[in-house]
Amino acid sequence: NPNTGDFDPAAASVGQFNLIYSYTNAQGCVSRDTAVATVNNIPDAAAGSDVHVCLGHSIQLNASGGGNTFSWSPATDLDNTTINNPVASPVVTTTYTVTVTNNFGCDNQDSLIVTVDPVPTAVFTTGNECDGDAVSFTNSSMSQTFTLSLVRG
Repeated sequence: NPNTGDFDPAAASVGQFNLIYSYTNAQGCVSRDTAVATVNNIPDAAAGSDVHVCLGHSIQLNASGGGNTFSWSPATDLDNTTINNPVASPVVTTTYTVTVTNNFGCDNQDSLIVTVDPVPTAVFTTGNECDGDAVSFTNSSMSQTFTLSLVRG
């Protein structure tokens, strides 16, 4: 903005810009200086889609983007925070954020949520059956009870 002396890289977009600074003192003497400002691209950052994992299991995250370094946070339950594809083993639902940085030092972020689902408890019971009889299995794993009958052939 020539009226305020501010240079806004976001408004200028990517490229090189000649900046000229003029200073006039109280006596009317003028001094000028020129500098070149380079505005670089902000890299793309994609953490990936939100995912679900069963408690006690792991899942590999896979970030992508236009940078050459990756940094994940929080570091909690990640095997490596400085690669694009760490393995996450959270014990509670966690939002992970990846920061992708390019070789110009410009960075961008994206996040994903790893939802931790409880592991169901499997409970099956059978009766005391005789050889050749149909064997009934009762599934009491959930709030409903299911029965499956199998016959040995």
